[in-house]
Amino acid sequence: MRVLTYGWAQSIETLLEPEQETLARLIAAEARVPPYIRDERKAVHVALKELQEYLQARANELLEAQAVHLNEGKKKRNSQGPSLVLGHTWKAAIREGLLLFPKHKAHALRVTLRGWERALNLADDLFTMASLRGYEPVPWKMWDKTFKIRAVEAELDLRIMEKLARVQDDGEGSATGTPYENYFTTTRSLSIYLNRAGGEVEVVEKEGVPLEDQLEELFDQIPRELVLDLAQNRKWQRDKEADAEARQAELELKRLKDAEAARRSRLEDEAQNWHRAIMIRQYAEEIERAMLPDMGDAAKEWVKWARTVADEVDPTSKRCNQLRHTAGMTSPDGKEDASASNNTARGAIRQGMESPDFEALPRVWPLRQWTA
Repeated sequence: MRVLTYGWAQSIETLLEPEQETLARLIAAEARVPPYIRDERKAVHVALKELQEYLQARANELLEAQAVHLNEGKKKRNSQGPSLVLGHTWKAAIREGLLLFPKHKAHALRVTLRGWERALNLADDLFTMASLRGYEPVPWKMWDKTFKIRAVEAELDLRIMEKLARVQDDGEGSATGTPYENYFTTTRSLSIYLNRAGGEVEVVEKEGVPLEDQLEELFDQIPRELVLDLAQNRKWQRDKEADAEARQAELELKRLKDAEAARRSRLEDEAQNWHRAIMIRQYAEEIERAMLPDMGDAAKEWVKWARTVADEVDPTSKRCNQLRHTAGMTSPDGKEDASASNNTARGAIRQGMESPDFEALPRVWPLRQWTA
């Protein structure tokens, strides 16, 4: 038995305490299972019924193709009739070693016309022994790539392979009398491959020890493989959760950065509007200062309107009210202090404009050009 563990896989040394307890429990249960006695076989395991039907149908098809091929020499046909098609089926099967499944695809059972019954019985032994130990054999469905058995939230894949040998044709013809450059032939040697996340166990025929007599040894190894698969899956899950948390943290950081950038952009917009309001007021003041007494009410109305526009553009009052609300600056009756009105805030701004330091403000906003 060859055991292969991949470098990135979980190892026994890294098992957590609950996983070690599970392994000990499975090993103890395995020790209590009596030796498997292969009785007279009446029917295959229920999980293999569909596989048995497919293999039997495929074997019958190849035997029919063989019969047609052997009769081709006696009955020459000029059309592409059914017998000629079956003849080609037999020729192709010979090239592929009489495989019942196409060799270029992965299958749970890669067997030939001569070895499929033994391989099916071997799969039946595996599923029966698994059931006796409390494992769950998964029913085989058409084109399943592996057999599966489950336990303790873990899953193992099993494949049974019939070894083929490549033969170089000597030009004198194959067993059917038709020469091929090369083809496959069965060695009648079977192997069992047990796969789990990160490892593989291979059981091969030994001299004088058929594969059927090595199944107990294989099942001695299965508890370890099940728990290692469980541990590897849990490790992947922890890594997946850690990656998800890292991505969430990264998204949250990006959200905070975007929120800060938007907040700063709003601040710049407010400052821009504030400066626009100041320039409008300055302009209205200049117009008022330059007005002659005979300009009448129209000029006064225009100055009043310009100052109203400045008050509408100026964001200072709105921002002050928001800050008061945030700080909880409310009157005793629970309402916002009436003194914090727009007129009061704007009056404070106008008073500031009359201060000696006001003229020190730049007349052109430095961040970006003011547009109407």
